[in-house]
Amino acid sequence: MALDELDDTLTNEGFSQVDRIIRIETVLGTDVLFAERLDYQAGISELCELRVDVRAKDGEIDPRRLIATLTNVSLEIGEGQGMAWNGLVQGVTAGPPLSRGGRAYTLMIRSQLSLLSQKSAWRAGAFQPFHRFARTGAGDTASPAAGGMWFRL
Repeated sequence: MALDELDDTLTNEGFSQVDRIIRIETVLGTDVLFAERLDYQAGISELCELRVDVRAKDGEIDPRRLIATLTNVSLEIGEGQGMAWNGLVQGVTAGPPLSRGGRAYTLMIRSQLSLLSQKSAWRAGAFQPFHRFARTGAGDTASPAAGGMWFRL
């Protein structure tokens, strides 16, 4: 799904996201970045991923301030209905400078809900020695009696 919102101009005074159909809120604040385009991709066996093209109101921003922070993106569909995502910013790409001191950026955001489901698979052994994780993860099916094999260290 892709959605564009390019019908307005960026000015430093009086510009807010209140009347926009795509809104973004980051650690930088509510009206610092303005969403122009939203690409949403999700599948049965895929993580929900958002790509949001934004404009920075005040020119340059430091991408390190955004990476690994939570961001809220909302989309107004119509007639009082909408969708909202809360996700982790995993990448920031700087685009070309724009008029009036603005700059374009692309944010790659992974939905926090899908990241939580992903963590459960690999975090089980994150704080265990490998030999204990290998035996625990393989369970009884890896025993020599069951036709499997033990990990030998």
